[in-house]
Amino acid sequence: MRKKGFTLIELLVVIAIICYLASLLTPAFGRAREAARTAQCVNNLRQIGLGMHMYIDEHGFQFPPVLFTDGTAWYNALEPYIDDPKVFECPNYRYHDYDKHSYFSYGYNGIYGLGFNDGGKWIGRDISEVASPSQCIMIADGALVADTPPKSLFYIYKDNLPSVRHAGGCNILFVAGNAKWYKRSNIPTTGEKGRLWWNY
Repeated sequence: MRKKGFTLIELLVVIAIICYLASLLTPAFGRAREAARTAQCVNNLRQIGLGMHMYIDEHGFQFPPVLFTDGTAWYNALEPYIDDPKVFECPNYRYHDYDKHSYFSYGYNGIYGLGFNDGGKWIGRDISEVASPSQCIMIADGALVADTPPKSLFYIYKDNLPSVRHAGGCNILFVAGNAKWYKRSNIPTTGEKGRLWWNY
């Protein structure tokens, strides 16, 4: 009796079909992975936003300054309100152990939007000074400094926009707690919309 088996041609056809199917599925897997990372980043921002509002509630309804006089930053002030410090890490940011702000990748609109400088000292604004909480940026993917390697800044402002690292766009958390993905070109910096988004 002869044992039946695959011929070489049949085997090559099967391999070709598998390769073709894999080439079709790989981009879909990549998009699904990116969507999951984007969703994780949005969740991180919402957790940070909850911590920010708890801080505001306990500090006279004022935002934290972007920098304190002792050299600590706004995110240090939120640490007592954040259960997991990994929420400060965007899943799409590449970290470097020698980065000054290593393992931190979100920027705060605390320079001229939710804060101001008074004689060299940074002050957080009162939340009542925010004209449009649902439109005013609070925190977003940190802007990158063109160092080698690039560094993620802990602040953003209208001349230093959030970093594009999620499918050609960035995630933004607004003062009201709503978070969304935006193309950076759709972030207004001038006019009435810019004034509302940046609180200037």
